[in-house]
Amino acid sequence: MVDAMASSSVYCAHAEPVPLPALRLFTVAVATWDQKTREGMILLVNRDEHNAHDVTIDLTSLPGLGEWPSVTSSQMLLSDDIYRTNTADEPDGVTLQPLSAALDEGRMTVSLPPVTWASVRFTA
Repeated sequence: MVDAMASSSVYCAHAEPVPLPALRLFTVAVATWDQKTREGMILLVNRDEHNAHDVTIDLTSLPGLGEWPSVTSSQMLLSDDIYRTNTADEPDGVTLQPLSAALDEGRMTVSLPPVTWASVRFTA
């Protein structure tokens, strides 16, 4: 497992821990990377109840990356009401939505709406 670390508003994937002086407590990200299958996943959370946050993750330091990665799927879980839950009466109160994940030279950028859980799968 590779932790997504931050040194500013840009998140970098590193095998070794990196100081986190500017990590905002609103956004949390973790990345996994399987060098054999060349598949990875990034899980993100925006806990901010009021603001969207743009997150950029630098994947270029993943071991054995070789070529630029491409997104195979991306989705987010959110609702217009942060207190809504799925129940037996309303099983689709909170649903998965598509998430746009832009990749440019190994850097992935996503915009997370308030109170969002997201996942991005990628291959290289």
